[in-house]
Amino acid sequence: MDGKTMTSRVLQLLNETSTSAIINSRLTYDFLNDAARDWVIQTQCLTKEQTITTVAHQSEYVLNADYLGLYLKHGGKYFVKYYDGSNYIFIDFREYAESYYENDTTPVDVPSFFSIRDYGSLYTQVTGTANADGAATGGRCLLTTLTDKFTNVSAGDQVHNTTDASDGVVLSVTDTKNIYIALFGGTNNDISAADAFVIQPRARLMLVLDPPADDAGDYVYVPYLQAPDPVYHDYGLFRINFDYTEALANYAAWKYKYKDKAADYGDRFYAAYLAEIAKYRRQTPIAMAKNNARIYPRMK
Repeated sequence: MDGKTMTSRVLQLLNETSTSAIINSRLTYDFLNDAARDWVIQTQCLTKEQTITTVAHQSEYVLNADYLGLYLKHGGKYFVKYYDGSNYIFIDFREYAESYYENDTTPVDVPSFFSIRDYGSLYTQVTGTANADGAATGGRCLLTTLTDKFTNVSAGDQVHNTTDASDGVVLSVTDTKNIYIALFGGTNNDISAADAFVIQPRARLMLVLDPPADDAGDYVYVPYLQAPDPVYHDYGLFRINFDYTEALANYAAWKYKYKDKAADYGDRFYAAYLAEIAKYRRQTPIAMAKNNARIYPRMK
C-alpha cells in the first residue's frame, strides 16, 4: 500500500473520517513511519552495507543516517569485515565501555574490536532560500537551491519552510542541490521561489575501531539494519512487501488509541500487528534462509 492507501486504511480501522477531530494527517504518517521502523527491527527485512575508508590513526567514523542497528552474528557476536589491502579479517563487537576502559590508543595494522556509540554533536542546521517553485504533487514537493546546500542532508531529516510556516520531513535526496520534501500545517505546504527554509539533520551514531587503524585506505564493511525511507505523501512506498503493509496500519491505529487513552481497545490492533510478524516469520525462512527469531518488546 502507498501512503494514500495506508492512511485511508488507518481511518477505516479507527472508524473515523479525515475530518475527525482526533485525526491529524502528519501524525498518521508519523505513526506509520514508527511502524515501518519497528517492523524492520522485528523482522530484519531491510539490510544494507556501509563501506568505511580508514584514516590513519583515526578510531571514530560516522555511520549512515539510515543505520538502525547491527544484524549479522557469528558465534553469538556481531561482527564487521575489515580489508587491509590483502586479506579480509572479521572483527568482533564489544561494548564501548570496555574499549574506553582498556584505553588502547596505539594504532595497529588491524583493529581487534569495534564498538558503536553516539556521535557527539549534530550536523549544522542547513538554511537558505529556494531557487524555484516546487508545487506539491500528492503531498510531495521539490526544494531546489543554486548552491550545494544538501551535502549533509538525509531522508528523515526535519525541514521547515519559514516563509510558508509549514513543517515537514525530507523524503529523499536527489543531489546536493535538490531534495524532495513533504510539508504540513502551513499556508500552502509547498515551495515557492525565494521561500526561506531550515533543515535540521538527524542525530547519528559512530563506529569506533579499537585500537585505531595504523594505515589509511583500508576498508571496513558494516552490514546493518536499514531504516526505511520515510513515507509522508500519497504515492510514497515503504520498501516492505505489500502483503505486510496492513500490519503498519494496525500499528498506527494502536498508537492512535493510546493517544486517545483507549489502551484496552488499542491493544487489539497491536495484537494484530504481532500476528503479522508471526506470519512473516512463518513464511520467509525458506525464501530468505533465515532462522526464526524472537519478537522484541513493543516500542511505544
